[in-house]
Amino acid sequence: MGAALILIVAKATALSGLAVAAVVDLHRRIIPNGAVLAVASAGLVLRLWDFDGEALAISAALAFLLLAGLGQLARRGIVGGGDAKLIAAASLLQPAAAVPTVLIFIALAGGVLAVVYLMRQWLYALKPAISLQGESRAATGPQSLPYAVAIGLGVLSFHIVRGVP
Repeated sequence: MGAALILIVAKATALSGLAVAAVVDLHRRIIPNGAVLAVASAGLVLRLWDFDGEALAISAALAFLLLAGLGQLARRGIVGGGDAKLIAAASLLQPAAAVPTVLIFIALAGGVLAVVYLMRQWLYALKPAISLQGESRAATGPQSLPYAVAIGLGVLSFHIVRGVP
């Protein structure tokens, strides 16, 4: 397998994993472990590709620290467990030095997503108690944020702004 093909497959795998995570999170409010594994695996391939033992170790340690820290927040119900795993996996998609910037992009995308959901709730509050389809408000009321969408958009927008190599 040629060098360029390996990079294309790794990047396509990462993008596919992020897309699957976002779509499933939108529909079921869960992030599949397979999608997280695909993103993490692609990230490890990309980090191995620019092989520098020290940089690889730093990226792996940073991903572990993110997983441990966000995992504690997930234990307390502050963030979702799948979100914690996906952010840690996504941190492997770029060198460790870029991770803080990617986290900022993810947070900004999360802010935009939150505004969209707040607007949705506001519009929802304007609807009559029973919709035309006969569903009750309880069935279509406010929901948690599908944060995999923000994670995917944050990572993607970081790579677009930075310039995808």
